[in-house]
Amino acid sequence: MVDMHVTLVGSHPLPDEPSQGGVQRVVQVLRRGLAERLRVSLVVPDSSRSLRHVDASGEIIYLKIPACPRILTYWSWCSRATYRAVERFSPDIVHVQDLAGFSLLWPRYHGKRSRPWIFTPHGVNDREVAFKADTDMARRMTASLRSSFLRSVERISRGRFDISIVINSYLFDAMPDLTKMHNRLIPNPVDEVFLTSSDDSCNRTEGYNLLYVGEVSARKNVLALVRMMSEIVRRGVDAHLHIVGPFAEDQYLKTCLGAVEDMNLNSFITFHGNACPQDLVWWMDKSDVLVLASKQETAPMVVAEAHCRGLAVAVPHAFGLVSMVSEGKDGVFLSGQDLSEDASRVLNLLTSGLDREAIRRDAARKYKLEHVIDSTIDVYQQALRTRQT
Repeated sequence: MVDMHVTLVGSHPLPDEPSQGGVQRVVQVLRRGLAERLRVSLVVPDSSRSLRHVDASGEIIYLKIPACPRILTYWSWCSRATYRAVERFSPDIVHVQDLAGFSLLWPRYHGKRSRPWIFTPHGVNDREVAFKADTDMARRMTASLRSSFLRSVERISRGRFDISIVINSYLFDAMPDLTKMHNRLIPNPVDEVFLTSSDDSCNRTEGYNLLYVGEVSARKNVLALVRMMSEIVRRGVDAHLHIVGPFAEDQYLKTCLGAVEDMNLNSFITFHGNACPQDLVWWMDKSDVLVLASKQETAPMVVAEAHCRGLAVAVPHAFGLVSMVSEGKDGVFLSGQDLSEDASRVLNLLTSGLDREAIRRDAARKYKLEHVIDSTIDVYQQALRTRQT
């Protein structure tokens, strides 16, 4: 055990609820892994209700987010509430996940702090704002203004941290200010459930199984996958698209379901809803390819998880995906511009016979939890040494 107390700040599901996306899974896995080596507490600044909870990995304080636009509250009311919760724990290190703005109003004590602050960005949130407007006219009209405001808040807040843990080199392009900070490049930790041996009891069906994992939202561009599936079916290929993930935007879900109906794809596409990591392992083991068509990403957890199951991926040639996927080795890149070409690339991948065991082996080396935890603790110790000198 390391004699250290770290307080994480980040999104986390309520007890006995499934995670809602990759960031929550990262926080869950990182927390469990760190708790085996040191003392860990967690503050969740954006929960649906207030709660104090203790489990095998330590104590959690859930803070209910106010019923106001999040862009106005996360850096103001939530920032102060989060700071008070962190101070109750009195940790040696504070490690903030995803949104730097949660620290914007934390006091600096005339330029000095009593403990180091570490930051890990997970998304380029100012770019994601444009895809969260859905059909709300007011949100669409203010998207540019909200994006600029969010970009400023996050840039200012990032400058308050001692060290940044960067999960993918793409973030250096999206957030150039990170290059001026002390930083370490460490990939996201993958839940060990994805790194265990495959389940031979998983029954594979005839035909090809295409899998999408993620929230059903405009940013994830699920509608593009529906249209690509229409092209695959039109060619007479025996295939089925399984969409697994939470329904984040009701109107967008209706649009996708309407498109499935209009294209007569009810027998070829199924929306399954959210799933826990153990169920995702089952889905990945029975599938032939993971498909994504996102309009904005950073380093999607689901791609790392799929590779750890030996599952090849078909994804946009953009974002952090460029460094996560090796064309022809563990997946292919989609243009997102030519529907027919992208359908052909997916079909070529399905028939290429990529070596699942080789994909699994390479991913296990890259995302091994023990290595990620070792590297993260090394950053903590470096921060403490720097503070003491």
